[in-house]
Amino acid sequence: MISRLKIKGLPKIVDRAYNGLEAFSKVKESLEARTHVYALVLTDISMPIMDGFEEADQIRNYYGEQNVP
Repeated sequence: MISRLKIKGLPKIVDRAYNGLEAFSKVKESLEARTHVYALVLTDISMPIMDGFEEADQIRNYYGEQNVP
């Protein structure tokens, strides 16, 4: 989908995860390393290991605990 958008430079700023747990781990790692905060997470409700609903809840709760606006 990202390649179909054909926006120059987009692949350099987009991270990909292949399941909900991996996506949540990327969110946590980026905040702990203080490199960036994700402003947008696109997810699928039927991902393996952790579905999109659980992933969104985990990210929301984690950002709330860390006082991320």
